[in-house]
Parts: sequence; C-alpha cells; structure tokens
Amino acid sequence: MSAKKPTLYVPLSVRYIDNDKVVRAGERAELLFIRALCKSKHLETGGELLTEHLERLGMAGTDELTAKLVEVGLFERTDIGVRIVGWDDWNPDAGEVRKARQVAAMKTNHLRWHVKAGKTDPDCPLCGPTKPQVDSVIIAERIGERIGDGTRSPIVSRSQSQRKPLAETPTASRPKDSVFDALVKAVGWNPAALTDPERGRLNKAVKQLLAVDATPDEIERRAGNYRAKWPTATVTPNAISSNWTTLATTSSSGNGSNVTPARPSPQDGMVAAQRRTAEANARRRDETADEPRMTAAQIQALRSFKIGTALDEVVV
Repeated sequence: MSAKKPTLYVPLSVRYIDNDKVVRAGERAELLFIRALCKSKHLETGGELLTEHLERLGMAGTDELTAKLVEVGLFERTDIGVRIVGWDDWNPDAGEVRKARQVAAMKTNHLRWHVKAGKTDPDCPLCGPTKPQVDSVIIAERIGERIGDGTRSPIVSRSQSQRKPLAETPTASRPKDSVFDALVKAVGWNPAALTDPERGRLNKAVKQLLAVDATPDEIERRAGNYRAKWPTATVTPNAISSNWTTLATTSSSGNGSNVTPARPSPQDGMVAAQRRTAEANARRRDETADEPRMTAAQIQALRSFKIGTALDEVVV
C-alpha cells in the first residue's frame, strides 16, 4: 500500500546542507532550524514563532542555538520570538492556504452533489446560468507557481471569460431529474438528509428505471401498487426498481383479471391468530352466560361440606 501524501509540508532544497549559513550554524542549530520550519508550517504562523515554541522543540540549549541562527542570518529577532528569514520566498501566505482549502472543498461538494446529480442549488455560488465573481474560486494548479513578475502567488486570478465552465446548467428538466424527484417523492425521503449509502442506492435505482423508460407518473402509480400489495413493507427505491414488472398491476381487481395476490406477512399471521383466540373466548363467555350462578354463601357451604366429608372418611 502506498504511503499517504502529507497535507502539509515545507519546501526544503536537497542542497540546503551546502548553504553557507547552515554550515556556519552547526549541526545542532541546523536541526533546530529544520524543526522550526515544520512547527511554523504546522501552526500556520507564516514563519514566525514564539520563544516558547522554540523551547518545546526538544532541543537542549535553545537560547544558545537561537542566538547562533540569528547570528548567521537564518533567524531574525521579533518582539515575541523569531521570524524565519526567507519564509515568504518559498511558502504561500497561511491565510491564502486556508482560503484555498475552503474553495477546494466548495468545488468538490458542488461537483458531487450538484453536477453529478444533475441538480442546481440557488444557494451555491457555483450553480446557476451566471456564476458570480468569486475572488478565490480559481485556484492556481500548484500553490506557489511562478507568475509573470517572478514572484510566488498561492492564488491566481483569471477573468470570467478565461474560466472553464464548471458545469452546464440545464435549461429544461432532464429525464434523470424527473425520475430522481419522482422516486424521492414516492419513498418519502428528504434528499438533503441522505447518507452516502442511501444516495448510492437511490442513484442505482434511478439508473435502472431510466433503462426501462420509467416516467414520474408510472413511478407514483407503481409505488401505490407496492403499498397495496405489501401494506406492512417499507417502500424503498430498490423495492420499486426490483419489483417494477410485478408492480404493473394491483393486488386486487374488480374485473376478474388475473393478478398476483399479496403474500401474507408474519405480522398478518400473528394478528389473525390473536383475533381467532379473542373470538373463541367471547363464544365461551356467551355459552356460560345463562348458567345458574352460586352465591358466596353456597360456595362456602360447599367447601365446608367437602372438608367435613373428608374428615369423616379419615376418622372412620
């Protein structure tokens, strides 16, 4: 398995070890310098570090090593710590990096939930026939690429006419849109609350229904047939697409046509058994309703008689 590419890194030339400043700083100060590069990139401080940051880099004699790096010109002092010399020459601005991440996430979500799904969202700045000018929408193919004046820029702006359209906005409802909407309505799902597995099953069912030229009206009708055939079953996109032919007719018909009867579910059997038991108990109560009833005194006398008879038999 290939190693995962790190999301954050600092550019370090393979020839840095031959730099005069690094040579004069010494090995231990060189290690502190490299750790400071990584720490600043991790914290996104733009090359500036507090004195406390340097003390937590695991190096003994931090003050002495810091003074040496300042002396050779790799660090420069600030009011709160140090600044890495030349940081801006090789690293993009931290704020622009965060903006680039946000824009990349926005583009990914737009492509996944709008372009591939064939839908548009009025609240999405990348949807619609005329896309608004967003300063950070167009990102350089490589952060830090060189532009005309030789400087490095994390964000490269392009005019609206130079932009490649992110997606063609449909001018009319496409078949996939209508089938998708009809299927969502038939099963009673909320598209905005779908999980990835649910959306995958929904898209798969839409693809299967498009293959048989299903229409929104027919989807609604056959979903009703599904509920009529199996009242206790849950209607899902897969249930409709997997039983499409079976759902062409309902479970009952007044014209005597040949239809497939609905299969009883286990719940139906339990309900029927409970109903039969209740009816049998009711019949027994009705049969014994007219029989003469003994009073409490008669019952007590009968009990005493039986006990006395039993004692007489024992004495005899």
